[in-house]
Amino acid sequence: MRQLFFNINKMSVQNIVSIITVVGAFVILIMLQLHEIPAANKDVLNIALGFVLGNGVSNVYGFLFGEKKNQPTKKEGE
Repeated sequence: MRQLFFNINKMSVQNIVSIITVVGAFVILIMLQLHEIPAANKDVLNIALGFVLGNGVSNVYGFLFGEKKNQPTKKEGE
């Protein structure tokens, strides 16, 4: 178990956080389908979750499949 923690690098942590974000978004969507939401809180909950999940998932996809990931880095002075 200790060896596993020593082999984790920065890229692995970013990928793990990305996977947790996407899976968490799907879990929340499934929970919304299975549980009844009170009518008074329905609009506020939809707006809040849409904002949080929309930004979270779009940032994950932007990180994993974004343009900057495949572009070569510029050297200073160019």
